Amino acid sequence: MTEPTLGDILGSILAGYGIAAEPPPPVSDIEAQAVAASSLSHALARVSDMSVNQVWDCLTSVPDNMLALLHSPQGWTALASLVAADNGLPEPLLMPSIH
Repeated sequence: MTEPTLGDILGSILAGYGIAAEPPPPVSDIEAQAVAASSLSHALARVSDMSVNQVWDCLTSVPDNMLALLHSPQGWTALASLVAADNGLPEPLLMPSIH
């Protein structure tokens, strides 16, 4: 019988925690946009006088052709400025980064 490799040991530990060794299945573009919009809502609520729900409501009224802005940090900044302007608030200091 051969000794288990480090990969075998780590795999069995991860399996014990319910963590799959395989990557999760890809999500659809709509799911990715929903997650990005939710994250943007929380981030903008932290730096403005708006609640998460107010930001979310504003984002749901953004035209479809602007949804591509959810895919980049610069787009998040543009959407944050749009939401603030629609609510008569000063431009928020929101500069997201990719890690």
